[in-house]
This record gives sequence, structure tokens and C-alpha cells, in this order.
Amino acid sequence: FAQAKEAAKNTALLNNTKQMGVAANIYSADYDDLLPTHGDGAGYQGDLDDKIGWQFTVQPYMKNLQIVENPKRDKPTGNVDEIEFKRLQHFAMPARAAAATNATVVSQGHYRGTHLGNVVRYEGVAGWSPSTAQWLAIPGAPSYSTTQVEDISNTALIVEGSNWDGWFSLISGDGASLGPLNYCVRWVPSNWNANGTAYSYSITTTTKVEQGLSGLKHGAALCAVPRGRSTYTATDSSAKSINFRQHFYQPTPSVNNATIFTVKGLNPTGI
Repeated sequence: FAQAKEAAKNTALLNNTKQMGVAANIYSADYDDLLPTHGDGAGYQGDLDDKIGWQFTVQPYMKNLQIVENPKRDKPTGNVDEIEFKRLQHFAMPARAAAATNATVVSQGHYRGTHLGNVVRYEGVAGWSPSTAQWLAIPGAPSYSTTQVEDISNTALIVEGSNWDGWFSLISGDGASLGPLNYCVRWVPSNWNANGTAYSYSITTTTKVEQGLSGLKHGAALCAVPRGRSTYTATDSSAKSINFRQHFYQPTPSVNNATIFTVKGLNPTGI
């Protein structure tokens, strides 16, 4: 029974992720092939639940906002505002470097991190829609268009993660060796955080957790890189379950320069 229940949740997770990817691509078709931004500064008008994330941007194309809840995670609880904000912390649209809060990341055009002894370069596809009234100091930048993405069947559009941008914009790193995939983060106060008082990693492995490392529930002193399988939708709207470390962490030599290492699922421009 437990295995059947797990399989049913994974099927729901895959279907939800697929629907989000399709919705984002329908949005793209309406906006000159530009993919959705990961958030909209105009969405925040003094209230944290006030339509800030990409989930609200693509909602008209998928109708049911509950699709953005990961069935493998705890269902959001609290008052209406808290529930809506926690919903933004189940799936992520990793941001492109141009939408980073770190000026070095913006100028170099990619995030950097040290993974398994190698310096890697990576970024997402999503930009940011700024506003004069915005709450977060994120530079405005358009998302990549579907025609700009080199490997559309492997490049991540939406991943199971812990914040609407995967912390790519908000926690951009130091620009040198610590990118967003080197951090675990949490919102405070805890009643606004989908993990309560716990920290969480950018991308999670709730699909199949190995060694207890899902990217969730980490204490203040522990930020372990997740192990196991993660579900995501690529920029072509295909959805699949993959080995997290192979797809989103492992250094991969660039096809253009073997001395440069990239991350398979986070290399939209084909570095």
C-alpha cells in the first residue's frame, strides 16, 4: 500500500509539473516566445501574498492554482496570505544571471560554484519584471525566449524547489565560487516559510530521496546537497524525473571549451 501511495504521488507530481510547463509555453506563445519571468515586482503592494511569483503569471493558462503545490510535500497551512506565499515555495523557475542581485553575476553572465572540486558555470532561463513599488531589489531583465535556448529538452524551466526563483535571484552568491546551488535558505518568520523553522536547498529531490537528503528540513548548520531523483519540466514543456546530481550539480565539460564546466540542466545558452 505504501509503495502504491508513493507511486500515485509521483504520478501527480509529474502531471502537475507537466501542466505548469505547458502553461508557461502557452504564455510564451502569447508574448513573442519570451518565457515567463520568475516574478513580478508590481505584484507586491505591501502584502507578501500579492501575486509576486511566476505562479500567478501563468495561472490564467492552467486555471487551478493548486497545481503549483508539490503533492510530495506538506500542504501549505495558515491564514490565506500565508498559504498563498507558501505555495510559491514548492516549485522554482531558476533565474538567469541578468536577474541576479549580485552585480558580478550580472556582468559575467552566469553564476559560479565549486562542485566536486571543479568550478562550474550555470544559470536559469527566467528574468524579472521590475516595478517602482517592488519589495525586492532585483534588476529587471527579460526571460530568455524559446528560440534562444540551445538544448530545450534538457534545460530546466520549472523544477521542484524551495522558492519561486530557486533562490537564484535572491541569493545570487559571491560571483566567484559560491552560486545559489551552494546555499540553503529560509524565510522568516517561520509561519511564512513552507518548511517552518528549517532551511531548504534550491532544488529538491522529493521524487525519490536518497540518504535522507531531499533538500528540505535542514537545520541551521547543515546544508547538504540533495541526493536522489527530482522532477522538472524543460523549456520544451516535457516533464521527467532525473537524477538530481547528474542533471543539476555534476560538472559537465562544455562542448565548446573542455576547460569550462557547466551544469547539464542549467546551461540555456550553451556555454
